[in-house]
Amino acid sequence: MKDFFEYDCLIVGAGASGLFAASLLSTAGLKCAVVEANNKLAAKLLQTGNGKCNFTNLNLNEENYQNEDRDKAFAIIKEFDNKEVINYFKELGVLTKIRDGYVYPRSETALSVVNALRLDIESKKVKQFLNCSFKSFKKEGDYFLVNCLEKMEENSKKQEASKKQEASFPITIKAKKLIIATGTNASIDNKRKSNQEEFLKNMSIKYKKFLPALVALKADNKFIKLAKGVRALGKVTILVDGKEIASDIGEIQYADYGISGIPVFQVSRYATAAINDKRKVYASLDITPDFTKEELFENVSLIVKNGQTKLLRELFDGFINHKLMEFILKNINMDLDIKASNLTSKDIDKICKALKNTSLEITDSKGENFAQVLQGGVLFSELTPDLESKKYPGLYFCGEIVDVDGMCGGYNLQWAFSSAHKLSKKIIGEYSGTGSN
Repeated sequence: MKDFFEYDCLIVGAGASGLFAASLLSTAGLKCAVVEANNKLAAKLLQTGNGKCNFTNLNLNEENYQNEDRDKAFAIIKEFDNKEVINYFKELGVLTKIRDGYVYPRSETALSVVNALRLDIESKKVKQFLNCSFKSFKKEGDYFLVNCLEKMEENSKKQEASKKQEASFPITIKAKKLIIATGTNASIDNKRKSNQEEFLKNMSIKYKKFLPALVALKADNKFIKLAKGVRALGKVTILVDGKEIASDIGEIQYADYGISGIPVFQVSRYATAAINDKRKVYASLDITPDFTKEELFENVSLIVKNGQTKLLRELFDGFINHKLMEFILKNINMDLDIKASNLTSKDIDKICKALKNTSLEITDSKGENFAQVLQGGVLFSELTPDLESKKYPGLYFCGEIVDVDGMCGGYNLQWAFSSAHKLSKKIIGEYSGTGSN
């Protein structure tokens, strides 16, 4: 087996940003290879958008990004924006479907996007090292020597035919340019996790700690399990040490551990960052964001007036999901078996306040395994405007491993494509002698 290979560009990570960089670079005639620890390309990309792959958004602006240096991130995005991404995939045969600004492949399957990139790089002879783990690199002159460990499954005669044994082979890859596009451990099970932070530490590259973002939140509340399985319109506001930090409206999902759903994901990064800093975090839930306080009091009063013979547990079935209402009422110590005729105006006011502000103490998130992306990563201060390492010329970073995280809605994939384009443009310019411009 050959254990030494040489390429113009080696890309570590065959996710969205890695494959896009491979597509761009190989189109320009550079000899490229990708190294991927999994046995297939773009495993995480296949999961995005519940398998439908919302890969960009028509409503693209700086506020969609939540990292500290979002102005630097968005400057890169503007150079290769949503229209450029849509056009690029159209040339690869992927037409689009738009829903509320969200851009999907018309087939509504992530496999269409993955296959388009796979077939493109295969047609341009990009070498794929699958089941191959990146271990280390060193710089020798103008080249990088990259050490990897390739796993091969072999049948063992001493075992049952259905069982397999893995053998590993070290390989060395020589490349003029090295691109790190490994992503993070978001949505990765423990067996397949890699340690990006250890790699960055060993290379003395400054980074912000990786923490879950776009993730469900755990709450310390004994009654939340009563609403398990409910999906309902609501507004969630994150408060850190009593100060409102972020809020969003949409369909909140309730679970026995806490809360989930897109509006929770959109504000979760602020909660996880504050919890990491040992600060007090609460989520305020407005169950009726479509009503003003006055409208709510008027409607609740009318429901009570017209349902005098009903028990409190039955009273609001036509207004709020009964499981969600039971949670709200139990949380404020209301007797569910009291008759509506016995409710006072003070009781009605108490119920309305709870519907507008039920406070949950947030203790943790569901963790990296359940996060769509992680916040944190390589700091922009470590990189040139072309995403090249200042310490190691010829070494580039793109995608989620850079300190950029966006909201739900295709914004993180947009960053993956834009950042891959940015560094590819620089590399192609160097090879053609035209520079990055």
